[in-house]
Amino acid sequence: MLGRLNQAFSNRSLNITAQHLQTDSELGYVVIEAEGDPMQSQDALEEIRSMEGTIRARLLY
Repeated sequence: MLGRLNQAFSNRSLNITAQHLQTDSELGYVVIEAEGDPMQSQDALEEIRSMEGTIRARLLY
């Protein structure tokens, strides 16, 4: 899953500047800090939301 998330950013030339991943046996979450074009960020968010296994995704500015 982390690879798929990173690819969503990479495909849009968004630079990941920080990343935190925490998982347990049933659930995981990731916080990704990235920089780049805000429109590309919105596209990445839509792709992430459509990924199987995503419960919630949002952008913070």
